[in-house]
Amino acid sequence: MKLKHFTLALCFVLSAATGALAQPASDAKLTEPLDRRTVLREALERNPAARVFEQRAEASRALAKAEGSLPAPEVMGQVWQVPFSQPLAFNQNMIMVGVTQSFPAPGSLAAREQSMAAEAEVELAMASDRARMIVRDAGHAFADYAESSARHHIHRAHLDVMQHLADVARARHATGGSLTDVARAEVEVSRVEADFVTDATLIESARANLNAQLGRDPGAELGPPRDTEPMVPSVEVAGLLARAQASRPEFKRAQAEKEARAFAARAADREATWPSFSVGALYFPPTKAVDQHGYGASVTMSLPWLWGAAGRRSAAEQKSLAAAEADLEATKIPVNAEVVTAESKARSAAYRLQVLRDRTLPASRRAFEVVQAGFESGRTDLMTVLDARRAVVDVEMEMVMARSNLEHALTDLEAAVGTEVPTRPLGPLGANPPGESHGH
Repeated sequence: MKLKHFTLALCFVLSAATGALAQPASDAKLTEPLDRRTVLREALERNPAARVFEQRAEASRALAKAEGSLPAPEVMGQVWQVPFSQPLAFNQNMIMVGVTQSFPAPGSLAAREQSMAAEAEVELAMASDRARMIVRDAGHAFADYAESSARHHIHRAHLDVMQHLADVARARHATGGSLTDVARAEVEVSRVEADFVTDATLIESARANLNAQLGRDPGAELGPPRDTEPMVPSVEVAGLLARAQASRPEFKRAQAEKEARAFAARAADREATWPSFSVGALYFPPTKAVDQHGYGASVTMSLPWLWGAAGRRSAAEQKSLAAAEADLEATKIPVNAEVVTAESKARSAAYRLQVLRDRTLPASRRAFEVVQAGFESGRTDLMTVLDARRAVVDVEMEMVMARSNLEHALTDLEAAVGTEVPTRPLGPLGANPPGESHGH
């Protein structure tokens, strides 16, 4: 079995399933407008790290088959009673050749094989966990890229407005208006231009980081983030916790480790309870001492009850099994804490985004439209207009930050759950409170 690659649905459970990781799409696809799911899929497909553990799992399975096989037979040869006076006179006395085969304690081979097979599942769980981290890092990088791009867009629109206000101030000055307004408008334009240039450098930094996550040259061309509707989880916390227990690699690793230790304990118990045997078939060629062909047989049996070594190994394996069982239970605590924390952050960011989008931004825009109309008609001073416009930009920037916080929280939530989290569009304020269940 090979590791199944993530589909567009971001199934980064990556349980042991048939199918190899797909090859990355052409770079041309990454120069088009990008959405989060496309970036996550591409990041996983382009990163070979998860396949390292997959190959280790294949190696563990091969070792499991070896553990379940009988030990290799042995060929032996013996010469008896060769006199010191004639050290090379082998044919004067007894010569024996033969083949021996060992048979471990009944049931121990099968238990050892099953233990090694369970170890292979541990490696697959490690592959799944590595893939989970790849997707998480790419999700955070894309959220940063989208945030810097959104800031750049807001400052571009703000610059257009400021340049328009500066033109109005100059026109008013030409007809006797205040020169101070012209100077203030030009200062504001220069400040926004500085923000606009700074945003461009932040976009380049975010683009370089995202390209690195995609295994590309940091300076490679990358499409802009696609403008999409904000999404929020559509499953309640209880459902998320249940999904985490079914999907998180830590649970699969701990379960596989428990099974491996259980089979190892069974093998050790068999070896401590039942003896192992070795049988041999012997052939005696004619010599001067015995001038006929002959045959013989040998049987040996271990005594695992003596000296206590086998019993102590069995007891040690039982302790390891108990530790693995405790580890499986202990895994639930940090995983549940991750899920609850990430869900809470996503819900908080979503609610803040709703308030800003549905109440604060419309109010700030209405206020700006009123004072802008007053300024253009000569009834309002420039400072009032600038303050109103800055209020609009501040709210828009807060929305960008809230949206970014939501995207980061969703990334952490999917990493905490270990699989794609069902989402729905962020509805109007009060209609569908973030965190309310709308499907599974």
